[in-house]
Amino acid sequence: MVLRSDTRVNLTGLLAAVVAESGAQIGDVATLRSDGAHAVSRVALRTRDDAHTEAVVGAIRSISGVAIQIASDAVVECHLGGKIHQVSRHPLQTVDDLRRVYTPGVARIALAIRDRPKLALELTGIGNSVGIFTNGSRVLGLGDIGPLASMPVMEGKSVLYHEL
Repeated sequence: MVLRSDTRVNLTGLLAAVVAESGAQIGDVATLRSDGAHAVSRVALRTRDDAHTEAVVGAIRSISGVAIQIASDAVVECHLGGKIHQVSRHPLQTVDDLRRVYTPGVARIALAIRDRPKLALELTGIGNSVGIFTNGSRVLGLGDIGPLASMPVMEGKSVLYHEL
């Protein structure tokens, strides 16, 4: 969330007290800007669920001299649109580009791989790819949540594979 506070208010102390009393935890805190009279800060909170989040937000709203500018869920924001993507290494800017990456040029590459399958490692993205498959029946202690509900977990695994 993003908070705007009067600089005469001890935001850190008051926020810590209210959040602790609410049973939540404070994560990262960053001052985004300060003009002498007011400071704008980004604060990450850890709550148990949506109801707990609403209770904590309500408690923060009660702090005199502090206004919530943006209340958002960083976990949901991280997952909007998914966490992974694929990008072409060769932009299509001309018809000639299209002829090289697709038809008719691609036929020559496909036939070469047909004749010598080991070429696939050199001439495709196979060597740079990882497949993560699930039917969603045993997901991270969540149990049988199905293939669609397990997608965020599988995307998270792909992020780990990429970074590690």
